[in-house]
Amino acid sequence: MILREHTRVRGERLEQILKYFSLEHQLEAYAQIITQAEKLPKMEEKTLEISLETRFQLAPWCYLSSRGLFHDYHANYYHIPELEAWLSETNTLRFTEKRGHSISWDQMLQWYRMGIIVPLTD
Repeated sequence: MILREHTRVRGERLEQILKYFSLEHQLEAYAQIITQAEKLPKMEEKTLEISLETRFQLAPWCYLSSRGLFHDYHANYYHIPELEAWLSETNTLRFTEKRGHSISWDQMLQWYRMGIIVPLTD
């Protein structure tokens, strides 16, 4: 609310914000999380076979905007008209269901290797 409304904060409210977001408070919170973590059983390893039938979706660290596909880890916008058009129609992508889009299997694999799309497990 403060950021949205560009409200000036003063006095006790400012002190509360500075205390809550202080480096010391953040370090204490991290230390508590690390020292009180519960060890979980080892995760089961799962091999995922990628094929023409694999369903993909836009990676969680990417989003489609008016400037293109933004990849958060690369801190970069990619302009990929074919993929952008496909994603504007559906949330999941399967090569065998490309419905007239001129996308090759090699292109899909390239987007996968770039971390733009990720496979879904059924």
